[in-house]
Amino acid sequence: MRPFRDLSIRSKLAAIIVVNFFVALALGGIALTARYAATEQDKLADRLTVLAKVIGTNSSAALAFNDHLAAQDTLAALVAEPAILAARVYDSHDRLFARYGAHRAGARAAGVGAPDNDDRAPAGGDNAFLSGTDELRVSGPIVLDGEQIGTVVIDADLRPLRLALLRDVGIFCLVILPAGLVALALAALLQKIVSGPILRLAQTMRRVSDDKDYSVRAEKHGNDEVGALIDGFNEMLGQIRTRDEQLRLAANALESTGDAIMITDPQLRIVSVNRAFTTMTGYARDEVVGKRPRVLRSDRHQTAFYVKIWKRVRAIGQWHGEIWGRRKSGEVYPQWVTFSEVKDPAGKVSHYVLVSNDISQYKDYEARLEFLAHHDALTRLPNRALFHAQLRETLLRARRQGELLGLMFVDLDHFKAVNDTLGHPAGDQLLIGAAERIRACLRESDMVARQGGDEFTVLLNDLRQVEDAALIARKLVAELVKPFLLAGHAVHISASIGIACYPQDGDDAETLLRHADAAMYVAKEQGRSDFRFHTATPAPEDGSLAETAPATCGSAG
Repeated sequence: MRPFRDLSIRSKLAAIIVVNFFVALALGGIALTARYAATEQDKLADRLTVLAKVIGTNSSAALAFNDHLAAQDTLAALVAEPAILAARVYDSHDRLFARYGAHRAGARAAGVGAPDNDDRAPAGGDNAFLSGTDELRVSGPIVLDGEQIGTVVIDADLRPLRLALLRDVGIFCLVILPAGLVALALAALLQKIVSGPILRLAQTMRRVSDDKDYSVRAEKHGNDEVGALIDGFNEMLGQIRTRDEQLRLAANALESTGDAIMITDPQLRIVSVNRAFTTMTGYARDEVVGKRPRVLRSDRHQTAFYVKIWKRVRAIGQWHGEIWGRRKSGEVYPQWVTFSEVKDPAGKVSHYVLVSNDISQYKDYEARLEFLAHHDALTRLPNRALFHAQLRETLLRARRQGELLGLMFVDLDHFKAVNDTLGHPAGDQLLIGAAERIRACLRESDMVARQGGDEFTVLLNDLRQVEDAALIARKLVAELVKPFLLAGHAVHISASIGIACYPQDGDDAETLLRHADAAMYVAKEQGRSDFRFHTATPAPEDGSLAETAPATCGSAG
């Protein structure tokens, strides 16, 4: 048998009502029975007491004159009372004087002082009926002139009274039985009224749980406590539906956003990531959930860097900045990260959210912008601004270390004619080819830049002597005089080069550039395809004069 607590509410209500009814019926029956028995016993006792007084009064003279027959006749009158079983008269010495017995054919007199075969102890007291005894004994004094001269004792039979009581109890039960059936019917109706709505509510709750359909509402049939319960349930469903829609919207937004999102618990164990995270890092959701974000760390940052981040988050609840991460493939990439803490209504941290973006493209774009800001877009050589900045920095170092520097100004001869005849695309290809040849003639420590148009500048670092600059200039002239293949045509050009040296020709960038430019124009005026030193520079050992003598080595005419 199932425990009572496991029964349905319907069964519990029916059981409680029926048990309460029968308990009340039993208690009421017992109370009525006890009351009825006590009342009937009291009536019989009162009647016997009156009879004892009458017999005592009528027997006083017989007892005084020791007239046994007169006393016996007085007791014989009790035959009219069917409930009396026996009656006895005792003298002052408690000796039986006369006796009456209903079970005997007639009264008989006992001799004076005859032994009393009956027990003088009373057959029953006030509660004789309820105690289960069959007799009730009542006694009374026999008084003459104020003096007790004897005692009268009467025994009554309680069995007829008990039989009458049992008959009445049976009738009572027969009358109450239909009431019990009515109580059962009322219990069935009550359990239907009470448990029916609760059962329907439970079925609605089960359907909501199975289908996850929060638009369902429980049906209400009244404004009682169950109705209030249904109202509360329906209101809760409305709130859950609103919250579910908000969560679904947030989840869709989380999955649809291009930002990689990672959510951790307070112990920094990953609990959720979105699709953008798996795309960016290469890790599937199951590969990172339950792990710590350190699986994404690169070797670009020291421990102190992450400690600083944690201090910031704990101080103000958020940190954002650039971090180098590592993909599943091992590739290191830059990302912009926002690290925030989420608190519950009690103000305690419940989660951490990391929103990150792969900024590799931005970094590449930034590097390209940086490159284009300081380099020529066509030849990819340093531009004028970068060259000037590098020249100033190199001059500072040369001044501290006492180095010899060389500055060349290179101008391509006949470039305009190529542009006019073959077009600007061919001219661009010519510039690219010339830049490659110039770069090939220089040392790793040297620098070449496009000054603009068909002009290039060359910075020669740490020269041992002026002749080193002349040697490099001869190489350049010789390389640039070689034909260029452009659009199927062999194109011939040449170069005019001016050279200024530090510290002989100036100790600042502007002066050196001006002197190199002037020396280049001297080379052009004196026949082109050659190089010239500024006038302050000593002539090389081969005897060529800076301002007048053309260099024979590398001359192309």
